[in-house]
Parts: sequence; structure tokens; C-alpha cells
Amino acid sequence: MNTRDTLPSLNILTRSVLEEDSAAIFTFGSEDVCLPMTTLEEMEYLQKGEGKAAQNAKQLIQFLQNLTRDNPNTKNGIPLSHLKCSGTLTDGCSGRLFFQEALDFQALPKSTVINGTGDTAIKVALALKEKYRGKKEIILVTRNPSEYHKASTIGLRVKKYENVRGINDLDLISSGVSKLPMDFWDTHGENLKLEKSARGTTIYKVKGPLVKKWHLNQFLYLPGNPDLEVTVRSIEDKTATLETVINYRSKSKTVYGITALEREQNFAFNALLDPNISLVFLLGDNGTGKTLTSLAAGLEQVGPMNPYRKAVFTRSMIPLGPDPGLVPGDMPEKIAPWTGPLLDAKKVLNKNNWGKSDKPPTEAEKRLTEDFLSKYLEVMHIGLMQGKSFQEEFVMIDESQEFDKFQMRAFASRLGQGSKIVFMGNLKQIANHTVTPTTSGLTHAVECYRDYGRSAHIVLATNHRDEGVTWLNDHW
Repeated sequence: MNTRDTLPSLNILTRSVLEEDSAAIFTFGSEDVCLPMTTLEEMEYLQKGEGKAAQNAKQLIQFLQNLTRDNPNTKNGIPLSHLKCSGTLTDGCSGRLFFQEALDFQALPKSTVINGTGDTAIKVALALKEKYRGKKEIILVTRNPSEYHKASTIGLRVKKYENVRGINDLDLISSGVSKLPMDFWDTHGENLKLEKSARGTTIYKVKGPLVKKWHLNQFLYLPGNPDLEVTVRSIEDKTATLETVINYRSKSKTVYGITALEREQNFAFNALLDPNISLVFLLGDNGTGKTLTSLAAGLEQVGPMNPYRKAVFTRSMIPLGPDPGLVPGDMPEKIAPWTGPLLDAKKVLNKNNWGKSDKPPTEAEKRLTEDFLSKYLEVMHIGLMQGKSFQEEFVMIDESQEFDKFQMRAFASRLGQGSKIVFMGNLKQIANHTVTPTTSGLTHAVECYRDYGRSAHIVLATNHRDEGVTWLNDHW
């Protein structure tokens, strides 16, 4: 066996890695990570700019602030698992983070290969290699071809970083859904109490060690037992009240003509249609059904005999690409280019409400549908929400990941009597370069409302577009 393979590894990360992947420090499993001082200085300078590299620099600095806040003594390294995060970002990460210590570069052998000002990370790796010879295996990690070849030439062990990935919703927040262990009833079934609710659901009162890990309106399920899909209604000490969810996957229980396609969508419908929940946060990758489920639930509940007077749709106006600038026309015409997801969802819902036969809808059917939508569905510009109070309205705010926590607070405070606000977003797709996944108002709001009894959050995980989108979400 090669001796170096038996030594603990210390990975030296360069700027070229961190400006591409702000979460790179969490990707080395049990191995330790070191950040040279010049790399930190470069990232601090880079965060002042614009673009994706600046956004990644901001995110890295926020991770480091989080880690050092409760671990001010960095000499012995900071456990990377100490990041305060309810998601899965640090799962399997047991290494430590070190910052560059005082090193004597003058003692390094002279080299014509590393004589530039941009070679500091290589010099740090060389100095650490000499200091920890026989104790640690020093590895320079880079995406820069020049750094890679220089380090190889002078005998350093070097690794090309290829694990570039975006931060997704589940990295930073919990899914809102938990799988129960197969022995759940053995550990939580003692003194079990059962009763039926007025709407026909079953209510369980259980006691056991898992209760302290749950939060209000969290959804739970027992694999292989579709009858045990429940939501947490109350928690007192080690006792919790659970209520079975309504099955909207059944064709006999549709929501504005559509059914839930899988478990998480069914949980989403239960939250969206629950009169006791006034704030819902729906997260997930592209194609998971955030807009469709929200719009269907909203239209299902509007009208004279329903709880809401109308449904309101709005969204962040930050473009994914170049800013299109001023759009001519009145307010509906100005908003029109931003309502593509809403129009796509309306097409699906209209098709289901007209029936699934091959016959095209009659003019009367079209007219009735359009009359209903024009009367009960309003598209609002996000800039007009300041100072507004929604009363008995079902409000959907799309692309919520683009808001900072102050904007999110302002939007959440628009909630008036008898209304519901649904925030939809995807932390992997932030176009606002002043916002990062950890500073997004959506992340902050989910954590803030986690234990509030009238809110729920769910991360939708299954793509329902072409399988190419699933591949994109998994590998990009």
C-alpha cells in the first residue's frame, strides 16, 4: 500500500474551485480542508462584484461566518458538520476546516515554475507538505489548468475539482416530509389513542422518542402503508397528535380537475386546501408542479360558496437572462411576458376541466372557463403589493427565492383576515446576484415559520416534465 494513502488528507482549495462552487468545502467527506489566506482575500474582494462568481463568493463568506460564529478558536480546525443548517448539506461531512497558519515561504526551494504572484496557493501547499511530511498528505485542489500543471511539475499531489454543483432546496432546509421507521408502532404505539374527525380523517395520539424531532404541520409516512400518511397537528412534550391526510391521488377526489401525481404533491394539496393553514412554502426543482398545484388549489377554493373571493398570482420580476427593459402597454400587457408559468398551468387545468376525451372543447365550455378565470383570477405586479392587505384572497407568489429576507417579510405581512399566501421557489435557480441560497428570504421564512401552527412547507422532489429535465436537475 502506498504510504500516502494511509495518511490523513488535507485538501488545499484554490479560488478557481470556490468561485465555481461555494459549497465545495462540504464535499470532501471525512477529509480535512484548508483555505489559504490569499484565497480568502480574493473571495472577499470578489463578493463586491456582480455575476455568478460574486454570488458564490458571498455564499462562501456566509458559510464561513456561520461556522466561525460558534467556533472562534480555529487553530484545531472547525468541524464542518457544525454548520447550522436543517438541510442535508453537511450529511456525510466529518472533516474539519482549517485556515492557513503562519508559514515560512523563504525556506522553500527556489523554482522558476512558481515565481508569480498567482502561485501563492501552490506555495502554501508546498510549505504545508514540508511541515507535515509523514503526518498528512497535502493535496492541492484546483480547476485552473495552469495551477494543475505547475503543481504537478514540482511534485505536489494535485486534484482537479469536478464536483461543481448548485445548492438546492434540500441542502439548506428540511423537506417538510419524513419517513417513519418500520418499527414505528412498536416504539410509539404504547397508550395509543384513536378518534375520528368531523371530516372523516383518523386522529392518532402517539408518544415516543421521534416526537421531539417533528414540527407542526410536518408530513409523515410509513413506507408500504399508504393508509399511514399523516400530518403533525400538535406536540406536547413527547406526545404528538397526528391526523391522516386526504388522498388527492384518487380520481374521486380531484382538485380543479387534476389529481396529485405522487406523495409529496398530495401532501402539498393537503396544505394548500387546509383552512387552518394560512402560509404555505412550496419549493422544488423545475417541473415538480409548484405552480400547477398552487393554481389548482386556489381556483378550487374561490367563488361565492368558497372561502376565498379570488385568487391572485404574482412573481418576482428579476429576469433569468438579460433584462428586457421597459415593456410597452398597460399594466396587464407589461406583466404578460412574466406570466408564462401561469399560462402553462392554466392550459393543463383547462384541458382537465373540459374532459379527457379527444373532442375539442365547445365554445360554450371555453367561454365559461374564461369567464370564471377573468372573474376570479387576478395577475398582479409584484411592485404594487407594498401597503396592500389581502382579505379573503388566495395569493400565489412565484420565484420567491429572488427576495431577500426584508422583502420576504414585507410580502408575508400582506396576509389579511381569511387569506392564504403561497410562496413558491427554487433555491437552485437564483438570478438575483445580491441574494444567495442562505440569505434568500425564502430560506429565512421557512426556518422562521417552522414551528408556527398555521404554516407548512414542502419540497417537491419528483420532476413531471421530460426525463431530460430530471437528468438536468440531478447532474447540473
